[in-house]
Amino acid sequence: MYAHLANVRRFLKCFTPVAMGLVFTVILLTCLAYPAVAKPIHQNISASQFPITDSITITIWYAYAAESSEEQALSQVVLNAKSNFSNLIIQAERKPFEEIFSFYQAAALSGSGPDLLLAPNDSLGDHARSGAIKDLTAYLDRLGSVYATTAIDGMKLDGKLYGIPESAKAVALYYDTQSIPTPPTSTAQLLDMVKSGKKIAIGTGRDGSYYNFGLFGAFGGQLLDDKGKTIADQGNGFVSAMQYLVDLQKAGAIIKSNYLEASDLFKKSEVDMLIDGPWRLYDYRSVRANFSIALLPSGPTGPATPLNGIDGFYVNPYSKYITTSVELALFMTNQQSAQQFTNIAGHVPIRSDVSAGNDTLVKTFALASEQGLPRPQLAEFSSYWNIFGNMFTQVLSGTVSPAVGVQAATREMNLINGFTTTIKIYLPLTTKN
Repeated sequence: MYAHLANVRRFLKCFTPVAMGLVFTVILLTCLAYPAVAKPIHQNISASQFPITDSITITIWYAYAAESSEEQALSQVVLNAKSNFSNLIIQAERKPFEEIFSFYQAAALSGSGPDLLLAPNDSLGDHARSGAIKDLTAYLDRLGSVYATTAIDGMKLDGKLYGIPESAKAVALYYDTQSIPTPPTSTAQLLDMVKSGKKIAIGTGRDGSYYNFGLFGAFGGQLLDDKGKTIADQGNGFVSAMQYLVDLQKAGAIIKSNYLEASDLFKKSEVDMLIDGPWRLYDYRSVRANFSIALLPSGPTGPATPLNGIDGFYVNPYSKYITTSVELALFMTNQQSAQQFTNIAGHVPIRSDVSAGNDTLVKTFALASEQGLPRPQLAEFSSYWNIFGNMFTQVLSGTVSPAVGVQAATREMNLINGFTTTIKIYLPLTTKN
C-alpha cells in the first residue's frame, strides 16, 4: 500500500503547478457532469413508467358483494394490472358497504387505511372536505377527452378533481316480461298494474330513501336549494310522492326495509317488478330469465330523477405510494379495464371508447344515468339518509301522514344543518349520520 502511495507522489511531481490546476479543474468538471448514482427511491414512481425492482404493495378497499359479478370483474382487472405492473403486489380487500365510507375516513385521517378506495361518490364531498382523499386535479389532463362530462363532474368538488371515474350508476325498473309484456311509462299506469294484481317490492327506511328518490322528481319535488337548505316541504312534490307510495302499498305493494330481501323476491320471480340498479343485473341473469329493464315511470310533472352516482377510485393522501396508486387507478379505469367491468358486471360505461354492444339493458341503465340527478355533494345532503329514511319508515308504517312526515323531516334537516334553531317534533329525532 505504502509503495503505491510513493508511486502516486512521484507521478504528481511530474506536473507543474499550472498543470496541476488544470488536472483538478478537469476532475471538478467531470464530477459536476456525472453526479453520484444513488439507489432509486420507488415510493412515488409509476410502475408502468419505471421497472420496479423492489416489491410495492398497494391496498384497495371495495364494497362489492361477495362472489358478485362486480367482484369477479374487479378480480379480472386486478389480474391484468398485476401483469402490467412489474413486481407490484395488489391487495383488494372487501368491506361492508354500509360501513366502508366511515371506516375509510377514520382510517385515512389517522394516517392509515388503504392506498386506494374503490367506491361510489356517495361521500366524496365529506371525504374531500375532511382531507381524507387526495386532490387529483393535477392528473385531470391524463383523463383525456373520452370521459362523459357528467363522469368528470361527478368526481369534483368546488372545481377540483378528487377521483378517477370508472362507471355510472342509477336505478331503473326491472320487470317480468311474461307477466308484463309492456312496462309502465307513467306512475298512474304502474299503480293500475298493482291494483290489477301485479306485484312490486318497495324499499323503506334508508334503502327506501335511495331507491325511491327518483319519484320525488317525477312529482315535482326538490330536496335542497343551492345553499343547501332543505325545501322538500315547499310545493306538493315530496308529499305527493310519499302519498303515491302509500297508495301502492294499499294496492298490494310489498314493503321491505332490507332491500336484499326485495332483491331475493325478484330473483325467485315472486314479484313482477322491482326498482334496482345495474350492479345486480348479471346476478339476476344468473338465476332467472324473462325479465327486462325500463326507465322509472314518469310522474304528473315530468320524468323520474333517480340519483346518478359515479363509481371510481380515490387516493389516500397518506399513502406512501401516491403516484403509483394514481397510475394503478388510471390503469384500472382505462379502455380495456372499463370494457371488462361492462362485459362482466354490466357497469354503465362513461368512456366513449367503451361499448355496451348489443346489451339493451345496460343501454337502458345508461339512459337512466343521463336523466338522473347528479348526487349532491353539499355537506347538508349528508343528513338526508337517516332523517328521510326514518320518514319513509314512519309514513309507510302508518305512524304519520305523508304531509306530517315530509314537514318534520324537512325541519329536522334544517335544524341539523343550521338553517333554523327551533323544531316542532313530529318524528323521533335521528341525528346520527
